[in-house]
Formats: sequence, C-alpha cells, structure tokens
Amino acid sequence: MASAILCVDDNEAALHPRKLVLESAGHKVQTAVSAAVARELIANQRFDLAIVDYYLAGIRGNELAAELKAFRPGMAVILLSGADGLEDSNMWTVSCTRVKARRLCSKRSSGLRS
Repeated sequence: MASAILCVDDNEAALHPRKLVLESAGHKVQTAVSAAVARELIANQRFDLAIVDYYLAGIRGNELAAELKAFRPGMAVILLSGADGLEDSNMWTVSCTRVKARRLCSKRSSGLRS
C-alpha cells in the first residue's frame, strides 16, 4: 500500500534522490524546501509520514515536526541530520522524543547525506 510522504529539507538537491527512491518503492511523495512550504502542504493534504531535516533555515526540524504533528496528529515523523554525532547526542534524543519521532536517522549512516 502506497503511503503519502512529505519530505522537508532546505537543500533541494538532497530532496530529489529521496523522492526518487521513495517513489520507486510505490509511495506518493511531495517535497518542501522550507517550513512555510511544508505548512502549506500539510494544511491541504493528508500525509502518512513526514521526513524532516533537523537543521532547516530559520527553524529546527523538531520544532517544525511538532507543528506538523499538531495539525495531523496521526502522522509519523522521521527526523534526519547530516551533522556528526547527533545519533549519540542527548539533545538529539530529547528533541526527537518530544515530537514522538518514529525514527532518528543520520544522513551519514543512512546513506542520505546531502
């Protein structure tokens, strides 16, 4: 069954390969290069999953994820970051726990590095 997925990253070049991989697996994917675009999409469409970069311009990904989940409580969230050592960081774990992120992923270890 295809999931509707929202991918948010201010690095547009990083969004394209993620979208291609997810679409090749049969999912419907929308991309957002900013928090503003993500908010607009979430207000008008239903998503099963949001994959959100942690370091976005002007807002942290966990803050945006909390906003998105408040609007769509049943939506799952995965937070990503290319920063070194975040998967071992207490700050990273606490931030993700607060938004009930389903997964904590490093772009480095997941092959999603941008």
